[in-house]
Amino acid sequence: MVETVPFGLLYPALLAVAPNTATPWLDYYLGQAVADLALKTRVVRHVVTHDLQAGVDTYPIDIPKGYILAYVERVCVAGTEYTLHRRTNCAPVAPGRGACETTLLSSAGCAIARNNTYSATADGLEIFLSPTPAQDHDFALEIEVSIAPERNACAMPKILYDRYSTAIISSAISSMAMNESLKLAPRTIAIATRRAEVAERRAKLEADSQMSVGTDTMEPPVSSFLT
Repeated sequence: MVETVPFGLLYPALLAVAPNTATPWLDYYLGQAVADLALKTRVVRHVVTHDLQAGVDTYPIDIPKGYILAYVERVCVAGTEYTLHRRTNCAPVAPGRGACETTLLSSAGCAIARNNTYSATADGLEIFLSPTPAQDHDFALEIEVSIAPERNACAMPKILYDRYSTAIISSAISSMAMNESLKLAPRTIAIATRRAEVAERRAKLEADSQMSVGTDTMEPPVSSFLT
């Protein structure tokens, strides 16, 4: 289960620049920002475990309710990490991503064997193992995926709140600035847009490198938006 915190923790920062914004709109802008950041950073992880069955090569990827699949990060079978099968017109590892895209996450306690491969359906609901398992093995299949909240969520994964609060706020305010009815001050728009751009670049760098970034290396604290 993904640990979450309510969007309400970030309301004060948004209301400080747009005091009359209704709660549903705050949720809307935060929902967009959180979903985008989760997709870019890939830090929200979920592990699916299955019993391996002899003669069965297809297994479902069960995603928690309220989330969507970002990437298939790792497939490990009985201690061996499988690699993504690369072939013409093969299925993508996540909906909307390019076909045959390789995973970036390094081995996590599994020995990589290049002759053991997996592919995924275009909708990201199942994976196929090759070769087909020859014997039963309890809890032998682990599928690690990165996930993102649906855009209509009212809470965010705690890991995103802990690491990226400022990035979420910056992105949300940047989107709010496009709503002329909110009448945000030009300086507020400029600052939020600049911070959102910086946050997006940092998020992309982390997604590319798959490095774990501590909170002490992140952006200014949430309180910086309240002054």
